[in-house]
Amino acid sequence: MDAFFTWLTLSLGSFDAITVYAIGCLIIVICGLGLPIPEDITLLTMGYLTHLPLPDGSPRPHGSVLLASIMAFVACMAGDGIMFAIGRRYGLSIAGHRPFRWVLTPPRIEHARQIVAKHGPKMLFAARFMPGLRSVGFFTAGSLGTPYLKFLTYDGLAAMVSVPSFVFAGWYWGDNIDWAIVQVRHAEHGMLVLIGVVALMTVIKAWWSRRREGATASPSTDVTPSA
Repeated sequence: MDAFFTWLTLSLGSFDAITVYAIGCLIIVICGLGLPIPEDITLLTMGYLTHLPLPDGSPRPHGSVLLASIMAFVACMAGDGIMFAIGRRYGLSIAGHRPFRWVLTPPRIEHARQIVAKHGPKMLFAARFMPGLRSVGFFTAGSLGTPYLKFLTYDGLAAMVSVPSFVFAGWYWGDNIDWAIVQVRHAEHGMLVLIGVVALMTVIKAWWSRRREGATASPSTDVTPSA
């Protein structure tokens, strides 16, 4: 079993659902700021504790998968939005100051910049499924002047897919939570592979289009013989 999941479950197991969700949301916001805390496990734990009764066997007060999903969605958007807003407001100059320089390292920023420049707003959707690049990606997108509406649209769509899925998985498979954790890990890896395949296909398509345009625009090399 995941060590963070075990610690979080034991720490929050005796609280009512509203308290569990509030603490879970605080952790999610911190995740969005770039701290190495597994957001997916936090979401899974919120769902699992919705399923799990209190230590005395009574139902957990106010437990609701829908409420947990809504609160977690707002927290995810808040954490991502803070990094995006910091990028929009201060740009890359803030990356050299503490505590940002611990997260916004030059290699990470350069990698994120190349992805944003190549794939544009689509990267905002993919970044939610890339834990190592998520906060840096949103910061970089903000620093490059990406409009707020595009950020909210693409990141919001991704969060609408991922957040309820993890919360529901923790609740629905609460009796077999070890298996659920394994499946979440597999799902993340599968999503990363899918994103990689889509990115590769996009690059190939762009290269092929440029090649065809170049062939069409090249002048004819035929020479008409003089009389």
